[in-house]
Amino acid sequence: MKKTSSLLFLNLLCLSSIVRAQAEPYKLEKVFQTDDIVWSMDFISEQQILFTQRSGKLKILDLTTGVSIVVPGVPAVLTKGQGGLLDVRLDPEFKKNSRVYLTYAIPEKKGYTTALGEGLLKNGKLENFSEKFRARPETDETIHFGSRLEFGEENQLFMTVGDRHERDFAQDLKKHPGKVLLFDRNDLSRAPVVFSLGHRNPQGITFDPLKKQLWLSEHGPRGGDELNLIERGKNYGWPVVTHGREYWGPSIGKGKSLSGYEDGKVVWVPSIAPSGLKLYQGSLYSELKDHFIVPALVKQHVRLVKNDATFSQVELFNSLGERFRSVQVSPAGEIYLGTDSGKIFRWRRISK
Repeated sequence: MKKTSSLLFLNLLCLSSIVRAQAEPYKLEKVFQTDDIVWSMDFISEQQILFTQRSGKLKILDLTTGVSIVVPGVPAVLTKGQGGLLDVRLDPEFKKNSRVYLTYAIPEKKGYTTALGEGLLKNGKLENFSEKFRARPETDETIHFGSRLEFGEENQLFMTVGDRHERDFAQDLKKHPGKVLLFDRNDLSRAPVVFSLGHRNPQGITFDPLKKQLWLSEHGPRGGDELNLIERGKNYGWPVVTHGREYWGPSIGKGKSLSGYEDGKVVWVPSIAPSGLKLYQGSLYSELKDHFIVPALVKQHVRLVKNDATFSQVELFNSLGERFRSVQVSPAGEIYLGTDSGKIFRWRRISK
């Protein structure tokens, strides 16, 4: 991790550990209930959400009627451990090209891995779907698949891959696990570039189009969850540098901050298990602009993190007892959250 002033770093750790829920000016309105984890969402239009269920179903939800339909044409996926149908994103030029990207877990001869594929969403069907990439090597572990997608500048498509519970993979540039990979979205058959390394299980990624910055949230072990500003070619430390510990107690690696490794901008100790990440840039909730929206699994809340020098934080919705898995913003700036209990919520301001 890059050297940061001790005082500032301690402040970031304190912020992450003493945040308490305040009187909430917001509420969540349930718009849908299904029978499985809502792992990811994206918007076809203001009234139609395309979402994945970890069990392997891709669905379209009509927000006007509250009715969902299953989209045929999805590849078979591994539904074991943390594996399943994972991220879904519509191409930035979806209205022109109908292109949809999926990430998912799949079985191999000697284990399991994370794959990326694309197809065309037409008339409620996924047509001409083809696998474009498999992370190598596979392992016999069924955890830490990652796996989120985000668009950057021009034709950039970023994909996160977890370390697959093989820690040393995260520091090996010849292996895909534990990395942020960069693809040309117009030619996914080309081998990806390793954009950054040293990640454990990154399940949140968002791009700031104004500052041209890529941000990542990832799970540490026992403690040591991080929010990172991702720069090309940088090493984010895992498992050499971490604030996390083994689940049975001992420390991991060589320290919490070392020269040559990037410090997390925010470190959460104890862990909150961040899953999903969105930098809000909409106008509907102007007071939330330039805040990261961080769904949390273990701590069962949604955390707002200000994208400035303070990284000040507020917990919301922690009275609902939900494992918040995914977050997405509609074209009009509405915020939606998906949960492990199969709910989709719409964010609402409480009227005074």
